[in-house]
Amino acid sequence: MRIQEKIRDMKNYDYPHYSTAKECLEHFRFATILHKHTKIPVSYVEHIKSEINRFEALKIEGNEKKKLINKTNVSKLDVLLDKVVKTNIHKKDFEIAINTKRTSDGTAIDHLLISKNKSHRYDVIDTKTNNKLFYDINQYKLAYLLTITVIEDKNRQHIEVKQLLDNNNQYSHLLESLNENTKKLELLTTEKEKSTTETIINGLKDQVNILDQLISAQYVHKNNSLKA
Repeated sequence: MRIQEKIRDMKNYDYPHYSTAKECLEHFRFATILHKHTKIPVSYVEHIKSEINRFEALKIEGNEKKKLINKTNVSKLDVLLDKVVKTNIHKKDFEIAINTKRTSDGTAIDHLLISKNKSHRYDVIDTKTNNKLFYDINQYKLAYLLTITVIEDKNRQHIEVKQLLDNNNQYSHLLESLNENTKKLELLTTEKEKSTTETIINGLKDQVNILDQLISAQYVHKNNSLKA
């Protein structure tokens, strides 16, 4: 009797507008349970359909708002990027950054290419003429610094270029000496000879580390000066 009373009440009931789609579907599920015993009022079924359509409309409206928000955010991003470009376009580091890209051959900065050769060292190549401006550079940082000197129109007689090439030559000599003494150590038999050679090797390693620090300092200084 209680079920029949509920069905009878539904015929004249002022159906509510549900706050969520979940609540609407839960009520509809309850109605299907009642349907096992008696017929659901057509007015109630129509109301559920109407509510579902309402939630679908809200969903579409919400998606449109999201699209509008995304479009607004993209517009703001465009303005921000435009501002950044206009602010930095004449800064040398910004110009170098936007003209730098990775390629299968190495790092390209404008028409210059920093490429690793078969000796695992770096060459700086002018892609317009295919000429090697610098070759067998031991460190990427040194190759980068030398590349920047070309962009800045500094020739080999410029003190900065000479200093960088001297650092590279010194680095090469240290690595060669370190390699020779390491091989020598493997062939020595007396403890005295081994101890003397180990001392030399440790000294060479210290010099390499100091030179590494110097090159890194030059690299940082150059990048900071470009930003100024």
